[in-house]
Amino acid sequence: MEARAAGGKDGADRRSPGRARFMGVLLILLSLISAAGCYMVFSWWLPSDSARYQDYRAAAA
Repeated sequence: MEARAAGGKDGADRRSPGRARFMGVLLILLSLISAAGCYMVFSWWLPSDSARYQDYRAAAA
């Protein structure tokens, strides 16, 4: 502990700003890919299941 304090560096300076930016961009891309995947799955699934939904609505009426 004392050796770190004497060196003048704290725990927050261990990683370079470039690495932090890269990880941030990577996380954003991962979330966008996930969102696009969900959109594609639901856009494929909802139209194919519309007959069941119409039957469900007709049964409720």
